[in-house]
Amino acid sequence: MIPVDYEGAVENYRALTEQDGLTGGYARLFCDYMGIILGILPVFVTATRMLRDKRAQMQELIYSRGASSGVVMGTRYAALVFMHMIPVLILSLLPTVSCITAGIEGVQLDYLAWLKYDLDWLLPMVMIVVAVGMLCTELTETALAVLVQAVWWFMSVMTGAAGMDGGRYGWNLIHFLISAGLLAASPLILGLSNLDAAESAKVLETYVALIGIILFLPVFLPEQNRDLWELVKAKYMNITSVYLIRVGLSLLESALLVLVYIGVMHSGNCEMEVGRYFFGTMAEILAFGGLGIFAYAVSDNLIVGYMIPLGYYIAATGAGYKYLGKLYPFGILQDFTTKYWILAIGILLMAVGLLLFRRKR
Repeated sequence: MIPVDYEGAVENYRALTEQDGLTGGYARLFCDYMGIILGILPVFVTATRMLRDKRAQMQELIYSRGASSGVVMGTRYAALVFMHMIPVLILSLLPTVSCITAGIEGVQLDYLAWLKYDLDWLLPMVMIVVAVGMLCTELTETALAVLVQAVWWFMSVMTGAAGMDGGRYGWNLIHFLISAGLLAASPLILGLSNLDAAESAKVLETYVALIGIILFLPVFLPEQNRDLWELVKAKYMNITSVYLIRVGLSLLESALLVLVYIGVMHSGNCEMEVGRYFFGTMAEILAFGGLGIFAYAVSDNLIVGYMIPLGYYIAATGAGYKYLGKLYPFGILQDFTTKYWILAIGILLMAVGLLLFRRKR
């Protein structure tokens, strides 16, 4: 907190009451906190709705109607945005009502501040999150939208917190909790009961393995703080050893999450060979993680580090085994030897990425 004298406090009070009409400041505070929630929550609802429609084969019903597909998708998009904004508009009224009932004399209240900030600040956020959810789900027919939006949301939140005291602590725990949260939310989107072998493989390969992108890229993040980097270099332990320890921790976290997830699937009567499916999923996790670390080390850009493995995932979804061959990541049932190839390449890229980053520093 920055201390202010009496004159500064009076100036702040006048700015709040005269320029903001009192309600404006509270409306911005509401939007600031609500924006954190709306930056991620709508993508779960959108992806769930789209995937359930596909499972129910709603396309046949839609094709039988006179409305065009554009009208149907536009209506669905508008409905999702509208339903997300209704509770937001209602909740944003509460600070305004509190200001009105406070009865502060000499203050000209702005009674529509809540609406202006909701429409200018929160509505565009909801629109883009819903759009990302619909686009990624339609293109891939998977829950990729959840990961894409989660990465975007996480980078936005962490970038905003970079200047805050303590904003750089707990990186590994944060990534682990995000990964665990995405896996815990998957039953709402995918369903984990009575799946056959092909469906079980699809869940593990197209959803669970994506945590490799989240868990392995934080290897370099603490050293983005220059002061911390100088401190690490002054220590006796070699920085490469520090990186290897972090990679090992990420590997253990990945294995733990995959084992728990497979256990949940097995208890839900899903068909699978546990050892084979576990190895195949971990190979894919290391491939995504290694590609992300390599891209980050080459570009020195966090966004590129996330987008390159996501691009590989999308390319594999569209191209298939026919074009990618031994580099196809979803080959548990089709060609299990692909898992050995992507595992070896993932480890190689990870090692090269660590060396490149070390040399740059």
